[in-house]
Amino acid sequence: MLQKALNALILLIVTVTLASGQGGHGNDLIVHTRTGTFIGDLNDTYPDVRQFKYVPYAKPPVGPKRWTSPEPLDNSASIIDSTVFGPACSQYVSSLPSIYSLNVTGANILNYGESPTAGQVARDSAEDCLSLAIWTPSGATPTSNLPVIHFFTGGGDVNGGTNIPAQLPSHWVHRSQKHIVVTSNYRVNIFSFPNARGLSGNTNFAFQDQRLAIEWVAENIASFGGDPSRITLWGQSAGSGMSDMYLSTWYDDPIIRASISSSGFALGYPGVKSADPNGTDFTFVAKSMGCDFEDDPERELECMRRVPMPQIENFIGQYQDNGTVWKAGRPRS
Repeated sequence: MLQKALNALILLIVTVTLASGQGGHGNDLIVHTRTGTFIGDLNDTYPDVRQFKYVPYAKPPVGPKRWTSPEPLDNSASIIDSTVFGPACSQYVSSLPSIYSLNVTGANILNYGESPTAGQVARDSAEDCLSLAIWTPSGATPTSNLPVIHFFTGGGDVNGGTNIPAQLPSHWVHRSQKHIVVTSNYRVNIFSFPNARGLSGNTNFAFQDQRLAIEWVAENIASFGGDPSRITLWGQSAGSGMSDMYLSTWYDDPIIRASISSSGFALGYPGVKSADPNGTDFTFVAKSMGCDFEDDPERELECMRRVPMPQIENFIGQYQDNGTVWKAGRPRS
């Protein structure tokens, strides 16, 4: 009872504050869903665009849940600040200069205060990363029934996330005023496709993350002004391959009404055929982390779940930076 009263008071204070500071849009910037109440804001450049940058769609895949299928969120009355992006999923910033890190401004996720060739774990990445972001016209209401674009970002299955400056859709929503755009984080690199011998069943966790994100959108997007019967999936690069795989995987219950694939398709995708059928890459990483249980895959996996994420990412990233790509005989992980 006390918590409910406190939440009501917080909402009242936030509503008054937003209304006074954003031209009377206070109530429009507070959206209630089954999994929580989200407080957004108006875009600085395009004040006719409403944005919710941090919207969790699954339970955190951390600790013993590392390398497990994503789990739906429970009912919640939590009040969530959605004015700042959540972390991208665990990834590494390569030390190798490239056109994307040096010449194409805004092509990678923002890592505030970190060099684009840092050669270490991405500062603004974490395992608790399963969130999405939503952009709508500022005047959208639960009765607007606007079509929805759900965007899968690229990144070669090793990096990427919602906070990629060149891919933020605020200007598009501003011009159109007739649709909603959603982007979602999903697990990448070894945290997505571990290929560990101690795992069984469907271990393509990125695909499962994206499916759960679409399920969350279908259930809750009406509260933001969207039409759940008009969701179009759009993927770019690695996200394009995932959107193609999505159609094959959930062909009998796609939820979405259409799909767009830009520069990528399912043929040759990691989820189709593993380049390491015996799981030796994961074991190589495990041994390097002190989890030397080659004869016991379950203990190997249990040990790896206790290794800090930055330690794993730095090892894999620095190993790749030092020549995995051009030395074909080396392990790939």
